[in-house]
Amino acid sequence: MLFLNKQIFSFFNPWRKNMFWIVCILIFTLLTIFIWKRKNLTLFEGLAIFLLSSTINQNILNIVTVNMKLIRIPKEVNEFFEAFVYRTLVIPLLVVIFLDIYTHSKTMTGKIIVIVFWIILLTSFEYIVEHLSIFHFIRWNIWYSLMEWLFVIIASLLCHRFLYYLHTKGSR
Repeated sequence: MLFLNKQIFSFFNPWRKNMFWIVCILIFTLLTIFIWKRKNLTLFEGLAIFLLSSTINQNILNIVTVNMKLIRIPKEVNEFFEAFVYRTLVIPLLVVIFLDIYTHSKTMTGKIIVIVFWIILLTSFEYIVEHLSIFHFIRWNIWYSLMEWLFVIIASLLCHRFLYYLHTKGSR
């Protein structure tokens, strides 16, 4: 299994030198998608969800890296900056885009499919980032990632429900 992982992710090794630019392009692409896509969220809802998911991600990352030492962030400035930008910008943008797509789904089956797809997508991103050496997993496994992203998704859904409740209650 380890041999298979090295073969699959050896594709990313030449890109390691240009990781800063890859992260910048990823952020630009996500911002472009978010700006040009027809939005179901208000600006206030999007900003609140972005800030909530950014805060949750930073708190989880601090607990996991500093207290539990399950993940190690490299000490080099570039790699630390890449990890910081990934956790504070990329993941919250993905969560806001998820919530926008989720609110667009009308059926319960569609909403469940969106939730499952985004949890798998976020977990996949985390493992790609680990193989790009932005994070180093020490005693971390896929189940922790799935639980983490399920928690982030549920927290963002609850925050959206609360904001929607305040919006509809305030308009009466």
